[in-house]
Amino acid sequence: MRRTYTDLQNDFPSFSFEKTFTEEDELWTPIRESDTHLDIRVRDVLDRVFESDDSLCKYGSCIGFFEDDSELEDCLVVAL
Repeated sequence: MRRTYTDLQNDFPSFSFEKTFTEEDELWTPIRESDTHLDIRVRDVLDRVFESDDSLCKYGSCIGFFEDDSELEDCLVVAL
């Protein structure tokens, strides 16, 4: 589970959060998703990040996403 929006904003005051970023992580659930489901979700994220539309990189902005080692492994699985 991620920290609250308020905690993150206090720790990273110069970071711009997306408008839909909620105070609590509304998508968190204690039920683990299957490897297949995770692969599909990771593929979707990678497709969106690396699509040809360069609007994601305007004005010197960058995209960062953080993951644990199992998600990193899934990134490699779906990318190869």
